[in-house]
Amino acid sequence: MAASLVPIILAAGASSRMGRPKPLLDLGGKPALARVLEACRGAALPKPVIVLGHDADGIRRGVDLSRETLVLNPHPELGMASSLREGLNALPKDARGFLIYPADFPLVTWRELVLLEERFEHDHRHQVFIPTCEGRRGHPVACDRALVAEFILLPPEAPASTVIRKDPKRVVEIPVLNPWVARALDPPDDLADARAFLG
Repeated sequence: MAASLVPIILAAGASSRMGRPKPLLDLGGKPALARVLEACRGAALPKPVIVLGHDADGIRRGVDLSRETLVLNPHPELGMASSLREGLNALPKDARGFLIYPADFPLVTWRELVLLEERFEHDHRHQVFIPTCEGRRGHPVACDRALVAEFILLPPEAPASTVIRKDPKRVVEIPVLNPWVARALDPPDDLADARAFLG
């Protein structure tokens, strides 16, 4: 049976605003990236592809990545689209779709992932599935495999959202209750809020 939604977890950024690697931030006694992986396993998703870049060695030391497919982005300074391109090049041939899953969304739970996967499986009119909370779009974004070439062919400076905005008719929003689908861990204040949310 073909794999369904393969998570492409983007963990290559420099975390410059946070001042330390976001995948290793402690959230309730677990690194942020470990929480992302737990959500994927809780939703019974296929083995993720994890794209590393800045501080790749430190992340490998800090999080057990032995069960995942690891890819190195040699030029993470080019932005998220460059990491996504590396991840898509490692997408299994039997994958029917993929999740664009930035590692700085560690409070997304398996429940939101299950909703995305179920909609992806049963809605054949759309190709892009975006979780929203109170009208704000967030992550992870589920995409049909048919869009792989469009993402890979983006120019280096173009954001991945270029493909998503290209044709609104192929996009559907999935309302959820978790506000952290639409809020990335970015400045340090977000970390305090995230820890309060967990506590």
